[in-house]
Amino acid sequence: MPPLRRKRGHLVVAVDFGTTSTAVSYVLVPEGTNPQDVSPDAIETIENWPTCIQLRSSEPMRMEVPTVITYPTGWDFQSRTNPSSDDPPPISSFDDMIREMRKFRRESFGGVANDAVVQPRWGYQVHRDLGLVSIHDDPSKRPAVNFKPLFGLVESEKELRRDGTNSLRDLHSRTPNRHKITLNDLHLHVTVDFFVFVLQHTKNELEAKDFDITATEVVVCVLESWSSKVLRKMQSCVTAAMKHVRFPGIDPNDNSIDRVFLVTEPEAAATYMLTGRGGGTVNGSTHKVTAQAPLRLEKLVVNPDSDTCGSTQLNAGFRRLLHQLLDDETYLEDGQTTIQGIVEGFVFKDFEYDIKRSFNLSERPIGYHRVHLKGLRKGGRPELNDNELAISRESIYHIFMDVFKRAAKVMTDQLDKARRKRISVDKVVVIGGLASNPSFLAYMQQKLAMWNHKNRSQCKIQVPDEIKRGMVINAVASGAVLRALDKRNGPSRQARCSYGLLRLEPQDPEGRKGLRNSFTKDKWLRTIYWVIQKGSEIVPSDTKIYEAMTPFPLFDGNSRNKFRGPYICRQDIYLSDTAYKCHRHEEHEHNLDAENLGYLEFDVSRYYERGRFLTRHAGQNHDGVVVTEPHTEFHWQIHFVVDGLNLACCAVVDGNVEAVLKVSMASGFDPSTE
Repeated sequence: MPPLRRKRGHLVVAVDFGTTSTAVSYVLVPEGTNPQDVSPDAIETIENWPTCIQLRSSEPMRMEVPTVITYPTGWDFQSRTNPSSDDPPPISSFDDMIREMRKFRRESFGGVANDAVVQPRWGYQVHRDLGLVSIHDDPSKRPAVNFKPLFGLVESEKELRRDGTNSLRDLHSRTPNRHKITLNDLHLHVTVDFFVFVLQHTKNELEAKDFDITATEVVVCVLESWSSKVLRKMQSCVTAAMKHVRFPGIDPNDNSIDRVFLVTEPEAAATYMLTGRGGGTVNGSTHKVTAQAPLRLEKLVVNPDSDTCGSTQLNAGFRRLLHQLLDDETYLEDGQTTIQGIVEGFVFKDFEYDIKRSFNLSERPIGYHRVHLKGLRKGGRPELNDNELAISRESIYHIFMDVFKRAAKVMTDQLDKARRKRISVDKVVVIGGLASNPSFLAYMQQKLAMWNHKNRSQCKIQVPDEIKRGMVINAVASGAVLRALDKRNGPSRQARCSYGLLRLEPQDPEGRKGLRNSFTKDKWLRTIYWVIQKGSEIVPSDTKIYEAMTPFPLFDGNSRNKFRGPYICRQDIYLSDTAYKCHRHEEHEHNLDAENLGYLEFDVSRYYERGRFLTRHAGQNHDGVVVTEPHTEFHWQIHFVVDGLNLACCAVVDGNVEAVLKVSMASGFDPSTE
């Protein structure tokens, strides 16, 4: 029997990075197939997460993994960032950061097992650990949490950012080389490390499929509120992790991934009005549909609403309840076990994977949920029994109702805003973690019905079919893949950033401090010339050419010996989210946020032997003063080549490409731009 042919094609893989959970979806587009013809049913979601806690065969949580990571004591983060800098490292330093991490961790991340190195734990591994009471009393076992909200400044996520910052500070205090690494840098390390684990598992699952992957397109789900700078940081983290695990279809030696597509979570979910029901927050945003096939969303038609009232807040409510019941039972503490540890163990063992998933709004909240607690003594309250804690179902009911009410308010606030603008909203689509909870959907439908009655509206909640109910949880990741397969009718290609280069210009009449040219004796200013300017329309295929010249001395120092090199040409490339005007000094306030993306550097010594250099002899003015020293000039070109969402900055000499700096421009456009 002939062997089965491997499925050959290009892979589209989407990463939905969530506050409490992360999902990955993918599809293989067969060779010769138009991506637009791929059926949505072909899209799959990564499962089999290590040590996944699955209570039921149809458990929807199997399609996502908790966004948490724990580092062993003494874990050495390698970094080259400036320890005195409060700013995040520039894009080019991510590659340096990963290269330095590789040697130290090659056998720790997705490689050969190394018994001598205690590896970080992540995802469900951490959740299993958190179900153990003793873990919570060991500072070295505290996980890094809520590191996604640290990328933005959403007002409603203050509490989450505080918790995330505190967890990073705790980790930082236990880091041996903490004096060499900033908190911002540590945040990026943690994010990259988490993506490394997620993508290594994804790679393993794909290898089991035995695909023949010719190329990979990476889709990154982002928030609508994120700035271009935040988008670049997120894109760089995913890129660094993909290169580290040598993800199939990605060149690990390249400084950029050619095929990156950013899509906002609402667009990925392809909704009219989105209530993103995730783990940490509830986000509501209202959009106008501008195209039905493929479905496209216009810019926000009303300002978005958000509240910190997701799954994380359910945990916080249960945590408060347990403290109310147990804080006075200090006899339970024996030096190794604390009340705090007992509470956290119940939160992650009983509440997270039992109570939370089985809560039913239609059941009367009577009686108690009983859990074993060794050493607990019977007290004067009905909740306290010998070796057993009885938790009032009514108290649990109120925890859920508090979160449900706040989530419903996000929805009705969006509807009210739209109504005041005379915008009719037809549908509400609920996605995310608890969106698969029937009680949550029932409550949202009840509140929407009340709003409809009051406002004489017929808005409906789009409830998936029962068979597809379990797929709600990965709607963003799968929708992102679907969106990437059909990019028609996307946003205009208007640049959100400027890309340029450093150049010298004659000092202007204002007499600003200039640099004296050692060859011509003139004074020059170091300015940034923005080749691609913010706000301009960028065609998908374009080349902009800039003429460059590098001078070299004719003689070696003060001697009369001929200069023999080295003949090195270098050009720095810059990016800015705000600047677009040329002829401004590099330190001008207009260029304050300019970032160095990297540089072009190459040796042109061989061109000297070919007579390619121009010789400039000494020159004098009418007073006999030497105004030009003898020197040579090498003329070359810088090509800014735009290819879709990619930019290649090329050093070109006589048609030969001498050096290339590749930059992904995906974050330089509105998300979903083709």
